Amino acid sequence: VAVPLMLVIFYFATVQWAPIEALMALPQGVRNTISHELVASANFGAKGFSLARRALKLNPASEAAWMMYCSTGVSDGKDMEGALKACSHVASMTDNLFYAQVIAEAYEEAHRPCDGLPLLKKTMGEEGVSNISPVFSVGRLEVTCGEMENAEMHLRTVVRLREDGLRSNNWEDRPPGANRDPDTYEKLFRLNLSEARQNLSALLTLRHRDEEAFHLCRAALGTELKLCSCRFKPREGVACDSSAKE
Repeated sequence: VAVPLMLVIFYFATVQWAPIEALMALPQGVRNTISHELVASANFGAKGFSLARRALKLNPASEAAWMMYCSTGVSDGKDMEGALKACSHVASMTDNLFYAQVIAEAYEEAHRPCDGLPLLKKTMGEEGVSNISPVFSVGRLEVTCGEMENAEMHLRTVVRLREDGLRSNNWEDRPPGANRDPDTYEKLFRLNLSEARQNLSALLTLRHRDEEAFHLCRAALGTELKLCSCRFKPREGVACDSSAKE
């Protein structure tokens, strides 16, 4: 057992710390394999940048390597221009939803959130009960980027899909109540619908549609209107807990 284990340790030490010039002399197929392993072992965040950089050097055709270079490079912050160029490059080549979400988060971390919106729209997929989170991510960024009509359309879609999920299980549509700990699927579905309605309510408040916003918030929270939560800063005088999550 000890010999194979030592071989594994030696392999990982080699791919992570061997001079890159030595690795570049290997056949491209081998370099691609090493690049894949480097991406798989790299952590998101600044600490993963060195591995992402090696992975990209070994296989410049790898979407995964470009995605990791984008994300970890932004977190590292030492070459923001190069990291953002990597983000732009991989955004133009990928249709992968997970990669798109990582790239969009990198743009947000770099204080350029609207640069990730076109990619999220491209990879959002069909609107369905099993695909709500990408729809919400698009709607949330559309608010940030001032695309209010599109944002309202997508946040209404999220509410409709949450309602469909509740209805398909024959569960009653009512506020989740004071207990916010979803210890059953029914409570979780009800809480998700409540949060979706609160987010749409907050957007409608921003758009000066107070009457509909009030009715949505009441449907979401019953008598606890002062607890109305959202991701978006509402107009003055309307309570909002910005910690809500979809």
